[in-house]
Amino acid sequence: MFKEWYIKHPKGIAMGDAAASYSKFELGVATKEEPFYLLIAMLPCEKLWGWLAQEIKSGINDTNVYSFWIQDNLPGSHTLANYIDENAENFKVDLKKAMKIYKDGMQCEVDFFTSGTIEEVN
Repeated sequence: MFKEWYIKHPKGIAMGDAAASYSKFELGVATKEEPFYLLIAMLPCEKLWGWLAQEIKSGINDTNVYSFWIQDNLPGSHTLANYIDENAENFKVDLKKAMKIYKDGMQCEVDFFTSGTIEEVN
């Protein structure tokens, strides 16, 4: 994977505060909630990255080293959202809890993307 992403050595990667917070959020959901809620926690990532891939899909070409990422994240592969919608009732999902987890996951996405900018946006 390092070769694919053109990363010379893993020590050159440092997890920022926003990524660490996001990881902590997902770990908390994974360890404190029923497993189905982890899918809900991961949904904002799938949705947002799918949207981002759609926005930059014109960049898919032989010279773009990230073309594979764009292609892999294009909308239409939102099977997680479909699975959640089709099975939430079967797993007796508490809608209020699910919405809070989804909202918190989306905030983690906002914080993660904002951390890559020069100016914080609130």
